[in-house]
Amino acid sequence: MADDDPFLELEYRSPHIRIKSPDACLKCVRKQCTIVCPASVYQWDGDEAKIQVDWLACLETGACLVACNEFNNIEMNYPDSGVGVRYKSG
Repeated sequence: MADDDPFLELEYRSPHIRIKSPDACLKCVRKQCTIVCPASVYQWDGDEAKIQVDWLACLETGACLVACNEFNNIEMNYPDSGVGVRYKSG
């Protein structure tokens, strides 16, 4: 895919990670996903009492899947080739 491909624009992309059941996060005491993610994709929002997911920051390490072993409440579908993580210098 070329860099000017319109399908690489955010409006055409859909999240590849999601919380399956927000209610399960309420039962989770440690909120491990907020600790292990190297990109800080998961943040606990105390005001809304839910995990906020910044899926665009995801580095696709899978650490969240391992950390959420009590409830297995994170679903991850790796993005199509060419639309996942992009590393740029500068």
